[in-house]
Amino acid sequence: MDPIDPEVRANVTHVKFTAYCMQDENLVNYQFQFQPFAGLNTSRPIELSVESPGKYQLILPKSQTGMYWERLHDDNTLPIPGLRVWLEMKDKLNDTHAFIQEDEDDVSLVA
Repeated sequence: MDPIDPEVRANVTHVKFTAYCMQDENLVNYQFQFQPFAGLNTSRPIELSVESPGKYQLILPKSQTGMYWERLHDDNTLPIPGLRVWLEMKDKLNDTHAFIQEDEDDVSLVA
């Protein structure tokens, strides 16, 4: 499933993601929309990347300060379980990869 025309439209109070793909011979439309809890910083762009087939990554610039959003969306009835834990694990993994890369660079200089 290769995406066709993935698009993100957003303003301070609303985010909408749309993408199309071909399944067999049918064009399928995927949409996801929500109202962010704290609003977006519209002076910075939203980054969209396709990580693998069917997996998209959106980097949303928040208007609040601090490392994490209190929650992602405005509707408190739709919690995303484990989001903060996932973000902390992702940060730890990135730090580990950076540390390993530094060690590999040091080893190549010595050899």
